[in-house]
Amino acid sequence: MIPVMTRRRLMLGALALSTSLTPGVDLAAGQGYPARPIRLLVGGAAGSVPDTISRLIAERLGRALGQPVVVDDRPGASGIIAMQALISAPADGYTIALATMSQAVFNAYLFSKLSYDPLRDLEPVSPLVAGGMAIVANPAFPANAFGEFVAQANARLG
Repeated sequence: MIPVMTRRRLMLGALALSTSLTPGVDLAAGQGYPARPIRLLVGGAAGSVPDTISRLIAERLGRALGQPVVVDDRPGASGIIAMQALISAPADGYTIALATMSQAVFNAYLFSKLSYDPLRDLEPVSPLVAGGMAIVANPAFPANAFGEFVAQANARLG
């Protein structure tokens, strides 16, 4: 069964996000967090799935926190541009990012000189979305099940 993003899950994620960001905030100035808009970096283009999800999150999180959450799309380079902007920003809780599996896991294996270390430079706050994936092939391909696909691949690798 694929988990569905419900209002309850969204609000729990927003609550976890908002409470986890407060330790880095300078409270000596007498202002509560957040005292200004929050920037939500996204490693996808406007209209992409990450952008759409981030806009839903930003709207509700902004209402819950009483400050706007501004979506800042930084498409390109498999999300590396957005992650570089995140790690370059001050650690004050006013710049956060929606990291996909590409930015959090895959890029470390795909790029030999990645400009950030997901384990060192990113701190997960809350999972937001889970989705199903499928392996598909041309109908003429002789495999009809995953086991058959693996057997075909092994046979071709020899």
